[in-house]
Amino acid sequence: MFIIKKYPKDIFLTAHYEWIQTEEGAIEKRIKVKGKEWESMIEKEFTIVTYADVRIKDEKKQYNLKLNTDGKDSAKCPPIFLVDNQDFIPNDCNKFLEHVREILNNNK
Repeated sequence: MFIIKKYPKDIFLTAHYEWIQTEEGAIEKRIKVKGKEWESMIEKEFTIVTYADVRIKDEKKQYNLKLNTDGKDSAKCPPIFLVDNQDFIPNDCNKFLEHVREILNNNK
């Protein structure tokens, strides 16, 4: 985590997920980690957490990035970075990163 946080460039991490029972008793999709240090929720260390998602529309698969949680996972994205105020966007990390950079540059 230290190296990831100090690295000067943007980094996309990919991970497997697992279903975890939260303290409230709900079952939630979270990033799978090894060991106790990040077991509670490694996602808290990142500003944006997305999940790849497949939806069927007009009998065709649409591959998306899920930007905000529906209560069943730990996806999160600050509202300023939402694309057209949508919780799902096409699965194109580079396009999303360009969108985030554009917003950050416009808000300097």
